[in-house]
Amino acid sequence: MVNYMYALYLFREIGQMDSKELARDNSGTKAYAAFVVELSEKVPSAVLPCISILLCKLDEESNNMRSAVLGVIAELILHCFTNEDLDEKQKSTRDQFLDLLEDAVYNVNAYVRNKALQIWLRLSNASAIPLPRQYELLKLVSGRLQDCSSMVRKSAVQFFTAYLKNNPFAAKISQEELQTNLDVETEKLENLVGQEEENEDAENDRNRAVCEKEGQAKWNAVEAKMKEAISELLGLEASSMDEEMPEEKELLVGEEESMNSVKLRICKLMTDGSFVEASKLLQAASDAFVGTAPFHRNDLKDSQGDGSFLDSSQEEENTSVEHILEIAKEMFLESLVPSSVEKVVENQQQENTEQQLQEVNEITKQKLLVQYLKACLNFARQIQTAMPLVCQMLNSKQNSDILEAIEFFVTAFQFGVSNVMMGIKRMQMLVLSKEQLIKEAVMGAYKRLYLTTEGGNQRSHTLAVVKNLTAMTETANTAELFSLEQLVIEFVKEGDISQSVIQMLWERFSMKMPGTTASESRAALQLLGMAAGAEVDIVRSNFEILVAEGLGERACTDFQFAADTCTALLKMAGSEKVKAGAHETPYKFAADNEIFSRLLVVLIAGASKLEDSSYTHLVKQAIAVIYRIAEHPDQICTKLLQDVSTVILSCQSDDDPGTENENSEDIFEKATPRVAGIHPGYLARLINMAGEVALKQLVHLDVSVAGELKRRRAVKQEDRDRKRLGRRSSTVRKSISLTRSTSKTKVSATGESVEEEMGLTAAIADDEEAEYIRKICENEIVTGDTLSLHD
Repeated sequence: MVNYMYALYLFREIGQMDSKELARDNSGTKAYAAFVVELSEKVPSAVLPCISILLCKLDEESNNMRSAVLGVIAELILHCFTNEDLDEKQKSTRDQFLDLLEDAVYNVNAYVRNKALQIWLRLSNASAIPLPRQYELLKLVSGRLQDCSSMVRKSAVQFFTAYLKNNPFAAKISQEELQTNLDVETEKLENLVGQEEENEDAENDRNRAVCEKEGQAKWNAVEAKMKEAISELLGLEASSMDEEMPEEKELLVGEEESMNSVKLRICKLMTDGSFVEASKLLQAASDAFVGTAPFHRNDLKDSQGDGSFLDSSQEEENTSVEHILEIAKEMFLESLVPSSVEKVVENQQQENTEQQLQEVNEITKQKLLVQYLKACLNFARQIQTAMPLVCQMLNSKQNSDILEAIEFFVTAFQFGVSNVMMGIKRMQMLVLSKEQLIKEAVMGAYKRLYLTTEGGNQRSHTLAVVKNLTAMTETANTAELFSLEQLVIEFVKEGDISQSVIQMLWERFSMKMPGTTASESRAALQLLGMAAGAEVDIVRSNFEILVAEGLGERACTDFQFAADTCTALLKMAGSEKVKAGAHETPYKFAADNEIFSRLLVVLIAGASKLEDSSYTHLVKQAIAVIYRIAEHPDQICTKLLQDVSTVILSCQSDDDPGTENENSEDIFEKATPRVAGIHPGYLARLINMAGEVALKQLVHLDVSVAGELKRRRAVKQEDRDRKRLGRRSSTVRKSISLTRSTSKTKVSATGESVEEEMGLTAAIADDEEAEYIRKICENEIVTGDTLSLHD
């Protein structure tokens, strides 16, 4: 009581404060707000009766007070309205508070909207949101995913993430699976209900048959006596009947009495053995209820219209004992049906109680299951609706939006939400972000999704990681493969992809692992090439396997597989960018190495296969390999162009019957006038190959050859410097004096010029070599008489 009075007094004081003053004094308002929220947390039972005083603050200008009132409501809900045994009044109060929180989600002030979403987040974590309200709440919060305020968007995504983690439905929320399960369970429910209705109809038919049988037996026992009484009544003199009937009718049937009550009286008289009284009452009923069943069925009215079936003017067939007896029988049997049915049902219930309860329980359980699946499906659809909106947040300029969206997609992936890969793939591109925080978040997300497994031994963990990485490559496009390569490189550098994973990838690539498919083998090859970007030894240590498998028989039929092999071979040469001061010997192979002979076989064999569009990509990668790791790439490419030209002309010769007997020399002599007749596909491949060779030759001369000359000169210069320092160590002082006295153009005591001492010789040589290489590129490749310039 003391706490209540204390809280009431304080709340009254705060409620009486001027709203404009609260809006101006931010520091004081924040103190009031923190106080009332903490008070409601400590003594919620004392604050609850006083809450009406604070609710008016929701319409005032002060954002701090509005947020404080929402905080007080949240504390009251969490402490007073989370029990399951709430009465109707408490449920009504709770619903009113929740309505206020829903309204605050669309408040005009961003801080209040953010506070409302944070409160809903707390309620979700505490499982304090009623299930019937959750679907509409999700629709409400999804609208805040496009809010103009970044903090509101952040809170909205946090709510969806937390709700997924704490959802009361299922651990896997796949819309397709839920829809399938719902259809199956709904059909099962319909079958159970239909079976129950059939059972009820069959049971009713059996009960009706039993009742009719029992009623017929009872009627047979009284039929003779009832017939005798009707016959005696019909045998009375007409005059005496005419005098007594009106008076008896008035006494037997009352004015307000219904037909059903009269029927019951007639049947009771027959059951008690008063057949004469029953016959008289039947006569009175026929007159009182003219045209009412069952009297109209037997047409018991006379032609005069007096309504009595005992009138002497009535036709003999209608006043016969049989017709009257038939009416009495019908009434008697109808009166016995309810009691007979109840008796039969009672007997059957005693025998089949357990079976009926079991059937009812099965139907009830099935109904609950169908309702549960419907709720799951609605929830999955709402999450599905929010998915594109969260995807848009990945392109936001605010880091908070991106980080929360990443966390949401990780959670959605773990719960199996449909179409979550749309966000996972878009999230993958963020590994190229310049923001280190975002890059680390993406790395952590993919590590949780694809590199973290639960339970099992080391072998099963390795297999799971390999399968996850393979799944990422199967549906990836070129941009996604590039971003995936950056992820794999970072994982290898950090040690997240272990040596056992690399070993299993080699097993899959060489198809030594049982059950490996061709697509899985190619995916393993792609992943090995990506990993080699971090550690070149991954490819160099298994060079023979890579060449034997990647450029073997499969390469002649699967050009994409051969192109991926070339991509992996390129990683052996290391980076094209040479670090300043680095004088390492380039990683090169002789021109007659097995690599290049196999490449030529694959390229020549595929020149005539126009139906395979992967050949163009293979040509680009193969020529790049030749120029990166071959000693004399120009010689290899010259042979390649000649052989491919021969193959193309041979294909043209096969198409032309007139050239079957011509030898190769005649073909080359007549090649020029026949160019117009070559298949456009063959010609396009030849031109594409020649262009690739010309481009790589230009780069080779401008970068590789020039770089190699600089490297060799630098190595020689270092050797000369070491020798010169050794010779000059004993004559340093003398060299200094001589240098001061001699002219700049004279040779010093060591026999070297001033230019050499200043390092200008190397620079002059670099310029001369660069100018020479430039002339070769312009005169021989760009404007020279080469294959790339022919029409």
